[in-house]
Amino acid sequence: GATYTAPASVTINATAADADGTVSSVAFYQGSTLLGTDTSSPYSYTWTNVSAGSYALVAKATDNGGSTTTSSVVNIAVNSGGSLTLTDNFDSGWGNFVSGGTKATRSTTQKHSGSYSARMINNESTSLITYANNVNLSGYSSATVSFWYYTTGFESGKNFLVQVSINGGSSYTTVASYVSGTNFSNGTWYNAVINLSSSQISGTFRLRFRNDAEDDSDMLYVDD
Repeated sequence: GATYTAPASVTINATAADADGTVSSVAFYQGSTLLGTDTSSPYSYTWTNVSAGSYALVAKATDNGGSTTTSSVVNIAVNSGGSLTLTDNFDSGWGNFVSGGTKATRSTTQKHSGSYSARMINNESTSLITYANNVNLSGYSSATVSFWYYTTGFESGKNFLVQVSINGGSSYTTVASYVSGTNFSNGTWYNAVINLSSSQISGTFRLRFRNDAEDDSDMLYVDD
């Protein structure tokens, strides 16, 4: 059968006729799941945002007398998607992110490039930046988070967190913790790369950075 790349848009077409009456509708199914119905010729349905996997498609025509005829199965394969790149440097605003509150601001004090970075102070509930909206990664088998960071005032053992949500922000899981004295020293820009597996991404994916240090002298800057 046909192959597609996720997140796919699949148009399903069907031809139907009734020798002694009229065709009332054509319903399109993926297995036993109804995708949609068309009541006028030419009969078709476009299935959008299809994630990676193998699917069996059928069409069922119903005539004006209530009789039905089902087509043969058409198998399709949707392969994992190519790449989706989201980039933020905070120069013209928050971009994909939103500030958690007063302890998270755009700052010109330290920046890896351009004029601004995102600064998070202390470990209060507002010391974070979060994706403002869900990102649909349902068609992808993995994702990579790459960023630069810089700290001041972090005592040895203090850390910051990178967290992801796969339920639209209802809850978050820590995917990386960066610890002063182990992963970094104050006053230096570092590049971090986090590889996320399929279980850590979803159609309602969100990302956030959280300062988990101790007081207002503990500043985290994130950029690029």
